[in-house]
Amino acid sequence: MMQRLEKERLLREMYEARIRNDFDAISDFFAPDMHYHMMGSPDGRGQIIQAAGLDEFRPLTEQFMKTFVLSDLHIRNVVIEDDKAVVHWQVRMQSGSTGDVALTDLCDIIEFRDGRIVSFVEFCDTALAGRFMRGSALAGKL
Repeated sequence: MMQRLEKERLLREMYEARIRNDFDAISDFFAPDMHYHMMGSPDGRGQIIQAAGLDEFRPLTEQFMKTFVLSDLHIRNVVIEDDKAVVHWQVRMQSGSTGDVALTDLCDIIEFRDGRIVSFVEFCDTALAGRFMRGSALAGKL
């Protein structure tokens, strides 16, 4: 079983890879059978974007990287208990389609198995995400 400090190091490296838009590095942190869910929506539908396995996660993440250009990462808090973690992070986000810029907070619930991420549930400001998606391939998802 991974120790707490090792999990925190892995998480920080994964978020840094996201800021660099390095999917190959990101994928190294996830199990092949991982699940991703973006939760919440302005109309209350709940889960709005999901991927089952790296084959679905890769094109979704690549589209996220084009739509949401991230910088100035600040991990505000990491709570790790057993094989679960919660990460509260803040980032400067620029829309790849509209050019709008905002500082926003996100919260992720992550589960590990055998040293890799198997579940990644993300909570974000869906109104902001919807505005930033205008004109992108993700438009209409929120």
